Formats: sequence, structure tokens, C-alpha cells
Amino acid sequence: MKLLVAGDSFAQFPNGEWYKSFAESHITDKHWCQLIDKNAVSIGYGAGDMYTTSFVTIQRILQDTSFTHCIFFITSVDRDIIQTNSRRHTDIAVSTTHNNFIDNYENNFADSGVAKTDTEYSDYKFVNFENIFKNEENDIVKGYFHTSAEFKNLHTKLSCLSLIKTFCDRNNIKLLFVAPFDDANIQEQYNFFTNTPMFDFRHADINWFEFFESKECNNYISHLTNDMHLTVANHFHKIYPNWLDK
Repeated sequence: MKLLVAGDSFAQFPNGEWYKSFAESHITDKHWCQLIDKNAVSIGYGAGDMYTTSFVTIQRILQDTSFTHCIFFITSVDRDIIQTNSRRHTDIAVSTTHNNFIDNYENNFADSGVAKTDTEYSDYKFVNFENIFKNEENDIVKGYFHTSAEFKNLHTKLSCLSLIKTFCDRNNIKLLFVAPFDDANIQEQYNFFTNTPMFDFRHADINWFEFFESKECNNYISHLTNDMHLTVANHFHKIYPNWLDK
């Protein structure tokens, strides 16, 4: 049994390597996924949108066929990623040709320097649609959202989840989604389109909403305290006592 933990910052391990970044080896705290499986592997991508997190999930499964289970975290469907520097026409032509899909997944890595703010280390930026209303984004970001088809964001994000589900099924990998901020109605819709179970750890005995509404949760890698990770792990075992069995 080998567990892959993927998605955004909720999937990052407090004491482990962040996706293509660095390791905090001096931290002894454990993520709840490490508590249910001590050999779990994280490719959590802080602030990551679903395009990016689903891409690296498929990529990692292609690179390592030994995974048997996957837990995928979804924080927000509204998140997106944009190109901040213009690409040459020749580059666009190469990237959109449809005879190299597998090569792109196996050889092209998502940019490890991408963040929520403009950075000299990346040609990309993670953005949230809500920031458009707050007038916190520049004209490039606003133009991207204003000219995108209205249905595109939701449809393509659901397609990302469906691709993960299809690929996991084809590779005999048991899949579980976790959507920390989405209510039961949204989670049911994820399940409708992907036929994938949803684990809602907020049903554990903790006042999650008070904690998430505070700034405190941003101070923790994966946004949970050590005690919270332990509580979630215990709750997981109650809800899915045999999920890690193959």
C-alpha cells in the first residue's frame, strides 16, 4: 500500500518536502495523512489551483506506478493560474499540438516558483476570482477573466477532477477527495460528476469555522495544528475504517 497526498496547501506535510521546494526537517509535527499512513507521500502545492494540482497528480502517478491510494485536496474551484509574460507564437504552437500529451506530463514540470503574488522566479501566477471584485488584481488578470467563456472555469475544473478519477481507476488507485471549505451540496455535486467519495473532516469534534475565520490557520503548514491533525486522523478511521485496505 502506498498513499499519494495531492492538491493544494492542505495537502502539504508540516515536516516534509513541499512540492519542488524545501524540507523543514526540524519540524516533528505530522499531517493527518501521515498519521493514517506513515509512508504517505505529499505533492501538496501551496495556493495551487486545480489545473496545477491535477497536472502534478497525473504526472506523479505516471512517474511512480506503485501508488495504490490517493487523497486529493480541493480548496477552491475559483482559483486559476495565468501566464504573466507573453509567450512566442512558436511556443504556443508547440504546446497546443495534440501529439505530445504524454510527453508533456512526463517531462514538463509545473513551475515551482509560482505563487499568489508576482515573482521574478516564475512566469505564472495563482489568482482568485474574488480578488477581481476587490480590485486587487492588475489589468492582465482582469482581462483574462473578462474574456474567458462564462462556463469554462467550472466545466474545466470538473474535467480536471474527472481526469484524476479516470486515471486512478485505470491504474487501480483508490481515490478520495477532501474539500475543506465546500458545503455538503457542493460535495454532492463533486460526487455526481466523478463518483468519488468525499471526506469532510469538519465533522470531527473541533470548531473549524471559528478557526478558519481567524488568521491563525495561515500560520500552520497545511493550516491545522498538531492536535487538529490527530483529531482528523481519528475521525478518518471512524468514517473509513477499511479505506486503506486494498
